[in-house]
Amino acid sequence: MSRDQDCVFISATAPQGANVILQLRQAGLDPKTKVIGHVTLISPQFVQRGGKAVEGAYVMGDWLAGGMNDFGRAFARDFKAKYKTDADGWAAIGYSGMRVAINAIKNAGPSPTREAVRTALAKTKDVPVVIGQGKYSLDEQRVPFSGMNVLQVKDGQFVLAP
Repeated sequence: MSRDQDCVFISATAPQGANVILQLRQAGLDPKTKVIGHVTLISPQFVQRGGKAVEGAYVMGDWLAGGMNDFGRAFARDFKAKYKTDADGWAAIGYSGMRVAINAIKNAGPSPTREAVRTALAKTKDVPVVIGQGKYSLDEQRVPFSGMNVLQVKDGQFVLAP
């Protein structure tokens, strides 16, 4: 294996991404080579299956495992209590998406129509969510924004990268 690369980018599901990194390490990937991954790696399965091989990996993340504020921590706690497993990025995105939809339905009036919900959705601003920076908005061009974080695996946990 060449030792000239600065980084390796992984875009796969968490279990497969962990397996790829394990195999790269076994094949002799230089420990100094940065491993960078896609949001799909934000899952407890990534660190469970990857172990020490994924330590130090960087991941673009819309969900910080365990939550990054009180609202996110409450979601993580309640999710684990109900489903007996930690919430991953997919659960956080789904929950956040439903919060946005519910907000639009509420803002569409007492007898919401499809058009009223669509209009309310287009005006969405600062809805509290558990992903990104904690708020979801839609801009004038209908581009959604909740923000992203750069996370790193430290001691078997996802943390905000320095």
